[in-house]
Amino acid sequence: MKKELVKLTLYGIEKEAILLEKYYKAKKKTRINKRNIEIIIVKKEGKNMENNKQEFINNIEKFFNNKDKGILVTGTHQYEKHKLIMAIIDRNFKNAKVLFRTNSMYNIQNREFVGWTGLKKKTIKSGEKVKIGRNFYEFDTFNTTNTWNRTSSNFDFAIVYPIDSMIRENKFDGIDNLYTNKDIKKIFLVSWTDRKSYDYEKISKYYNEHIIYDAKEEDEEYHRRVLNIINE
Repeated sequence: MKKELVKLTLYGIEKEAILLEKYYKAKKKTRINKRNIEIIIVKKEGKNMENNKQEFINNIEKFFNNKDKGILVTGTHQYEKHKLIMAIIDRNFKNAKVLFRTNSMYNIQNREFVGWTGLKKKTIKSGEKVKIGRNFYEFDTFNTTNTWNRTSSNFDFAIVYPIDSMIRENKFDGIDNLYTNKDIKKIFLVSWTDRKSYDYEKISKYYNEHIIYDAKEEDEEYHRRVLNIINE
């Protein structure tokens, strides 16, 4: 009973919201059942955690309900930021339309991108509708403009990941298109590795709030390694 209460308090997981379970399964890289998921959550999100993840979750859910259109998401969790966003969307919404705009269509099936969800299709075409968890996703790439017209015009959410190359190259057409040519309620601009040279002021017109999801509380050694990369 205690584990169930902790689980519900932290994530409000419902039986039909399976994407968050897949998120934890992907992180463990092993087969686990629902009982083990409860144990993992208790272990990772217990009293001693400094609450970075829970604060991140709270901020995302506030974003759902405020008037802002875009939000910038950075932090040392290189491969977990967009995954947790997907899981939070899955928890809160059903039959929502989500655009996932990435750097290459070939990356989509990789575990680090969307493969962690259990996506079984070997190839996905831009604009193709795919059911993931409780919602429907379409995919395109900010590096290939002709994929933009293949995806729908209206979405509830867009996740742009990773935005690093656009920041490095000062090419923001792939973001601007979402604001000027599509009708999207909420847009997540998600980084991979926040190098010192990155100037997010370049894209400040696209977001009002900047939130951070670091790995420090969950994996301090990994957090330090990423910081070393950032500071190179």
